[in-house]
Amino acid sequence: INEMSVSINVEGISDIPESTYRADVERRLNAAGIKVLPQTANPRTYPCLSLDVDAGFIRAKNESLLGTFYTWHLMFWQLIPQKIGSQTVYIRGATWMESGWNWGSLMTIVSALHADYIGGVDEFVNDYKKVNVSH
Repeated sequence: INEMSVSINVEGISDIPESTYRADVERRLNAAGIKVLPQTANPRTYPCLSLDVDAGFIRAKNESLLGTFYTWHLMFWQLIPQKIGSQTVYIRGATWMESGWNWGSLMTIVSALHADYIGGVDEFVNDYKKVNVSH
């Protein structure tokens, strides 16, 4: 595999624009020799590296703000050929995954999130290089 699409889905936090997530991911993939396919109407053109971020607030029973939390998932999706009789069909499957979570004050959570998903992309690139030794 030497090319893939990138899918970004962010819910509950707007402090980092989607363009920043995309640029961070694509820059690391390009540096590893992976061609990033152009965005399409279907964001999951296969193979696809997908980053999903979900964030929210932690509140006390009296509704006072205690902090912010986030989860992130980075998954590599592929179409895997399966033989059914004489036909070959393709099943969508995640063949690599990294995820994490954190919580804290709104002042520190954005930098923590950035460091976490960048670390996840770097892990993917390291694993990619092990499997694709020519890159």
